[in-house]
Amino acid sequence: MAENRFSSKSNLRKNFLKAQNTHQPIHKVESPLKRDLAAMAKINRMLKEGFITWLGEIGRQY
Repeated sequence: MAENRFSSKSNLRKNFLKAQNTHQPIHKVESPLKRDLAAMAKINRMLKEGFITWLGEIGRQY
């Protein structure tokens, strides 16, 4: 049965597109302050993830 699921490229593409569409929707924020705070929170998460990756790379080298 697993073979039939990915038997054609079109099925593979449909599954890929379905997986992409499962991300959380972008919510519109009414006030500029809330929008800016949401953007800063997103940047903070990105910086945290980058910092952890950076530490892992240093640890891997030494």
